[in-house]
Amino acid sequence: GRVLDSLGETVPAATVMLLTSSDSTLVNYTTTDSDGRFTFRSVKNQGYLLKISHISFMPVQKSIPITDQQEYDFGNIIVEPIAEVLMEVVIKSAQAPLFIHGDTVEYDARLCKVPPGSTVKDLLKRLPGIEVDADGNISSMGKGVRRVYVDGKTFFGDDPKSVTKNLDAEAISKVQVYSDKSEQERLTGIDDGSDDKAMNLELKDEYKKGYFGKASVAAGTEKRWAARGSYNRFNETSKLSFMGYGNNINSTGVNWEDYQEFKGSSAYSEYDDGDFGFNTRNYRHYSIMSGNDYSGKGFTENYGGGVNYNYFKDKIKFNASYFYNQSDLVYDEFSKRQTFLSDTSYYQFDTTDYNRLNFSHSISSRLEVEFDSTNTLVFRINSRVSGSGIDSYKTQLYQTDAPLFSDINMNINRDSSDLNAYSVNLLSIYNHKFAKKGRSVSVSGSADISDNSTGRLTDNINEFFLLLTPTEQIKYLYENTRRDALYKSSLMYVEPFGKRFSIMGFYNFSSNETESGKVVSDELADNVLVNSMTNFYIHNVMYNRLGTSFTYAYQGLNITIGGAYQVIDMDGRYAFLQSSPDYTGLV
Repeated sequence: GRVLDSLGETVPAATVMLLTSSDSTLVNYTTTDSDGRFTFRSVKNQGYLLKISHISFMPVQKSIPITDQQEYDFGNIIVEPIAEVLMEVVIKSAQAPLFIHGDTVEYDARLCKVPPGSTVKDLLKRLPGIEVDADGNISSMGKGVRRVYVDGKTFFGDDPKSVTKNLDAEAISKVQVYSDKSEQERLTGIDDGSDDKAMNLELKDEYKKGYFGKASVAAGTEKRWAARGSYNRFNETSKLSFMGYGNNINSTGVNWEDYQEFKGSSAYSEYDDGDFGFNTRNYRHYSIMSGNDYSGKGFTENYGGGVNYNYFKDKIKFNASYFYNQSDLVYDEFSKRQTFLSDTSYYQFDTTDYNRLNFSHSISSRLEVEFDSTNTLVFRINSRVSGSGIDSYKTQLYQTDAPLFSDINMNINRDSSDLNAYSVNLLSIYNHKFAKKGRSVSVSGSADISDNSTGRLTDNINEFFLLLTPTEQIKYLYENTRRDALYKSSLMYVEPFGKRFSIMGFYNFSSNETESGKVVSDELADNVLVNSMTNFYIHNVMYNRLGTSFTYAYQGLNITIGGAYQVIDMDGRYAFLQSSPDYTGLV
């Protein structure tokens, strides 16, 4: 169809919604193009309601009947201007499930029907243009949503999964999806072209003050059980939230820490990286809950709980979160395999007894202080202490075929390991805005420190039955360590020229120190070191970068031309042991 006004002029940017005729549930939406045209493709032939809304025109609603044709054309749809005397009446009475304001898409969650007890995840799945996968990751129109706010405020470290799986859909009034600004754009006011999506969940008035929560408990056969609960207390200046869960039904609940996080991955937030200059933002997103390492084997017991606190008043914004989680995985695995050769065959019997326990403590906090209209300070800390323990016992028995069914050989492998790791990320950003609009200077400093150590014992026995070959055994003790220390600082100055042009000068400093070592000893030979598997390595990288860029920004068009001079110093040392004489020599 095509939308025109009463004078025959085209109406661009009108919101066109496709609703079910039975209960007016929103199915899909679009906006009219510059010629006032719109199209919906690949929809079921079941009959719909078409609703058109625009801030300057009266809303229009039309029926779409079931048709024998493959296309239904409305032709020209005329919309009437809203008279000023009717404005108040229209705003109060005309409820549309979706509005588009610039780059913001706003859904009216109150008009989206979900069963009682549903979570935000269930609500989002019913909104057109929004997709939520099995792990709770959100995307809007094909782009990933990297942050979710509640009433514009941080909730459990901005992690989308913590919100979608734990906040009650009944508490949500509106869902807003928009393009979020990078930290650099927030400080400078210059559009850097980033189009990352963010989501804000606006609470209903009755949930903005007071308290609300939910709890569920389930039990079944084979001693299976599951429990989950949350409690929230909100007011005008603060939000306090608790959540917890536990189960033994192989459900990791809200997708706690993937295995990389248990290894002590660095704690980063792509929005506050403090790297001014060219767009060097990385997406090693720090979150309190981010994926899981459950492969589908065996049985898991899972426990977790945490607390989140927000304080927003006057010129102070403060958030702090703590979360603990653990997962205990146990399984026994059996297999029988027959291999056929040209003249015979043999059997292989495999058994595995496996147990793994993972745990993690996560703390994050962010403080933003606006001293006045020209000076702002941001401080953030993310930290994690984690660990895991693995015990594995495997046997492989090889046996001849009938009629003897004699044992050929057996391999026994015992493998156990313990991992302990921690990571800390500190960041501070200071910004000063001058009297001239757009002119500003910013300085940042950050430290990212992580340490993890692993002890592993491998005992491998190979026993032969039909030959006179003696039993073979390897028993190694592994000790792995890795330490990373990254220190960064940046300085940026922005000078505007009119409303469309600006020039930016910046300086970046970074020092990255990495030490890694592996010591392997043979426990069957009085703990003698295994030279071929033991080593120590240190790697230092330092760079200084000085650059400038010239930016033109107007109505969504962003053109940046710039250059930088960078000096990189790299220093790598390798040795058998850290105390070895050749450690001091460069490689």
